[in-house]
Amino acid sequence: MVLAYIGISLLLLPASYWVCKRWINPLSIYVVVWLAVVLLYQLRLSELQDVPADKTYVVLLAALCFFALFFVIFRFIPTLSVGPKEGERRSVTHTQIVFLSLAWLFAEIIEIVYSKGLPIVWLLTGSSKTYFDYGIPTFHGLFNSVALVTILLAEYELFTAQKHNIWRDDAIIIGAILLFYVCLISRQMIVSAAVELLVVLAFLKPKWTKRLLLPLILVGILLFGVIGNFRTSNFNVVSRFKTTPIGFLSGFYWVYMYVTMTLANINRLVGLPPLHLGFPLISQYLPSVLRPRVSREAAYQLFNSGALVSSNFTASGYFSVFYAAYGVLGVLIIAGLYGAVSGWSSHILMNTRDERSILVFAVVIQVIILSFFDNFLLYLPDVFQLLILLYLFRKKRVQPSSEYAD
Repeated sequence: MVLAYIGISLLLLPASYWVCKRWINPLSIYVVVWLAVVLLYQLRLSELQDVPADKTYVVLLAALCFFALFFVIFRFIPTLSVGPKEGERRSVTHTQIVFLSLAWLFAEIIEIVYSKGLPIVWLLTGSSKTYFDYGIPTFHGLFNSVALVTILLAEYELFTAQKHNIWRDDAIIIGAILLFYVCLISRQMIVSAAVELLVVLAFLKPKWTKRLLLPLILVGILLFGVIGNFRTSNFNVVSRFKTTPIGFLSGFYWVYMYVTMTLANINRLVGLPPLHLGFPLISQYLPSVLRPRVSREAAYQLFNSGALVSSNFTASGYFSVFYAAYGVLGVLIIAGLYGAVSGWSSHILMNTRDERSILVFAVVIQVIILSFFDNFLLYLPDVFQLLILLYLFRKKRVQPSSEYAD
């Protein structure tokens, strides 16, 4: 079955080019991401990685095919063409970007006071508190979205504005937000921001992107390892590698484990009896303050069900929750939704290559790339990102003209 999965994936790559007229598109990115997961897993460098069952690859194929099907459908639906007429779409000003950054800063000051410190300080001082103890539930997710939207807007303005003082402000905003999330030791936020910034850069400065892509990936992997080692000092015990990892290459080992343990966890999940957890499990995507009202322990049922090979690696892909809730039908539903949103954003970009369509597309591509990790399409910070962008670039109200009779 692994050969069938690889073969169908390779066939979809030229098919995606035929549909989109370019090699790099949402469908090809999805195919490459999950093909990389499958191929890297074949190395099985850790004792935690068993040989996947045929049923595992059947589930992966179902997700792949439904993503591709709905991507193609929504890529070409004419009614989704929402390109604005000249002067009809609202633009985002530099003042609004500065306001968003100050609102985010004020919110984080409140969170620091509420949490009584920062994760990096707790780690350096040997406190028992971790990054999970930082932030106000739901409020934290909302302002993570504001931070990501703000750096995207600042980046776009940085490369398109003509005034030097605006460049300075935008560079400070981007640098300050990224540095803050380093202080939070939040790898997920740093990776999400890096992916979205690179997508926007690819549209605005394609030559720069080609030159910077590989060095940035290497630096990112090394930093990923540094942060991982910073957060835990027992990588050998956690990863259970069959050979002793080389210390200075720890970033590559961390990335390998986070990518491949997704497949290990999916394999464990499909080998269990159906969990049939239904809606309560999906309540983990509700705002944190509402979860206890829906189901006190629902958000943790999957992790307590034995579906994780190791509690140290919780990445299990974007459809694992839906599989646990509804079986293969759940996989088809969420894969189709991913394909539909990807096709929708691609369709809008195809018809209107403006600031709004590029920034929305960047968020969607980030969701696809990180689909091996978790379901970021239904992750509140990403949902809020899309809503904030759509609101900021909403259509202007047209004032009705008044005619007075003589």
